[in-house]
Amino acid sequence: MHNKNTLKNGPSITLNKSLFYLLLAITIITVYWPLKNNHFINFDDDLYVYENENVKRGLTVEGIQWAFRFNDKGYWQPLTWLSHMTDCELFGLDPARHHFHNLMIHLANALLLFLFLYRITGRFYKSAFVAALFAVHPLNVDSVAWLAERKNLLSTFFGMVSLLLYGRYVERPNPARYMLTLISFVLGLMAKPMLVTLPFIFLLLDFWPFKRMRYFPQQGREFETAEEEKVALQQTAISKLIVEKMPFFTLSLGAVWLSILSNQHISNMVTADTVPMTLRIGNALVSYIGYVSKMIWPFNLAVYYPFPEAMQLWQVTGSVVLLIAVTSLFICGLNRRPYLAVGWFWYLGTLVPVIGILQNGLWPAMADRWAYVPMIGLFIIISWGLPDIAVKWRHGKPALIILALTVLVYCAVDTRIQLQHWRNSTTLFEHALAVTKNNYVAQNNLGNALAKEGDLPKAINHYRESIRLKPDHAKAYNNLGIALAKQGNVKDAIRHYSEALRLNSGYAQAYNNLGAALTEQGQIDKAIQNYNRALELKPDYAEAHNNLGVALKKQGQIPEAAKHYYKALRLDPKYAAPHYNLGLAFFQFGKVKKAIYHFRRALQINPAYRDAQKGLKTARKVQNRSKVEKLPIQGTMQIDSQNL
Repeated sequence: MHNKNTLKNGPSITLNKSLFYLLLAITIITVYWPLKNNHFINFDDDLYVYENENVKRGLTVEGIQWAFRFNDKGYWQPLTWLSHMTDCELFGLDPARHHFHNLMIHLANALLLFLFLYRITGRFYKSAFVAALFAVHPLNVDSVAWLAERKNLLSTFFGMVSLLLYGRYVERPNPARYMLTLISFVLGLMAKPMLVTLPFIFLLLDFWPFKRMRYFPQQGREFETAEEEKVALQQTAISKLIVEKMPFFTLSLGAVWLSILSNQHISNMVTADTVPMTLRIGNALVSYIGYVSKMIWPFNLAVYYPFPEAMQLWQVTGSVVLLIAVTSLFICGLNRRPYLAVGWFWYLGTLVPVIGILQNGLWPAMADRWAYVPMIGLFIIISWGLPDIAVKWRHGKPALIILALTVLVYCAVDTRIQLQHWRNSTTLFEHALAVTKNNYVAQNNLGNALAKEGDLPKAINHYRESIRLKPDHAKAYNNLGIALAKQGNVKDAIRHYSEALRLNSGYAQAYNNLGAALTEQGQIDKAIQNYNRALELKPDYAEAHNNLGVALKKQGQIPEAAKHYYKALRLDPKYAAPHYNLGLAFFQFGKVKKAIYHFRRALQINPAYRDAQKGLKTARKVQNRSKVEKLPIQGTMQIDSQNL
């Protein structure tokens, strides 16, 4: 631990800390203020919030139980689910307030980072610069502006708390402080398993700045000063420090095991046949240098960087040479500048879980959000290293202050610019296409955004481009089918749904959409087969239950159809179409009051629902014995965004 005297400077240090906390909070809120105008995006936000029925209902007993079970939405992360449920309980689906929650967690992380570094080193201005750079660096926009990255913010929050508690434990070891650190670590793992590398960080801190690590025999060793001898006698053998961390390493292994199990549950692991191991390793080596480059020059940032089909030999070779050279240089300077090695190994180590050797789901070449914690190591190198260089300059201190302020202002401005791209799905993916190449994911999701806006011709062009870039892209085929069906081209829509199912035989949404198209063509028996297949794959599929009800009603099986409408409503109480269809069913049986009730419920959920408006008007005419119009039954298709 640092010398206590470095903190005993009276009220001035306390005042400086308070002013810094205030200034940092004002800066973060000012820089990120445009978030209040941002919408949900169709890239994982749908899975995590606005299309997740368990989350949308808020804090319910069923939802909490679901959060702690394996599910088809991703790896095991119960604390993240509970956080999103809390937002929906308090704010509904108001994106501004969800974004504000993300912002407050990021603010807390920046303050905790400063407090942690200042407490363990006693260096006020160096710690403040690291925290400020972390607060406004453009690479961190992904983690703050993307609601689906709540998991990243939460795990980092508990990681920072764990680091603070570990510092307290080192200062005065006792079982209570150790257990508090362990509990905080567990909470972080329950938000996102990327925190598995934290025990490794504890060991780095044991080396510097805690100086707990004894890596030379004490007997017969000569010391230059009495202070050096005193520190050495208080040090602990590396083996004992590793044993001290064993409960943490055990929990990390447990989190990895749970992640693998949960991903197998949704068949989400990417095999070596899909992405060769040589390509993964090559991309990982190049990415280590790529993140450093983006940290220094945050240019052409995107929400998704497509994984390469091949790596250039010069890129891999150059990256290996640079990594070895930097690592060797920092190891050689261990005694004089230990912070260099600690910062560097912090960076290398914390990126391991997401460097891409093991992959699951849709895996990008790099991801800005993955640098959220690793960059702290690089910031430590900069904040402690530059002052050591500046002392040799004639006007080193003023120059360093000007440089630091310039960097922070530049980052703040760049972050504001980057935030503009996150306003909505259209702006986000248009920007991604502008700064990346062959981005089939951005093409598909931009198509979805344009389709939602009603611009079907442009949406179709982007779906076709996505398929051209990735011919086995089942989701793009499904979405193209939906757009064609909306244009009235049902025959071509069926062809594209069928192609999506050829590429992915377990694609529940495509079965549902194919069923809807077949229903429209009058092929009811085939449609029912597809709906049943969708429900076999996804029993809680509300849209498929509603559509199966529509098909059964066309066959005259109205009671059976009503059962599926009710199932759809149990799964999604805010789903308007089943209410409308139940209204029709009751109307046909002459139960006008019940029909009116369901038409009203449909309109409460969706006031612009024209068929429900017509149904309510017709039912009321029947009550008044007026002439009535024939009403259409209502099925739904489901668009599918590309998600991670």
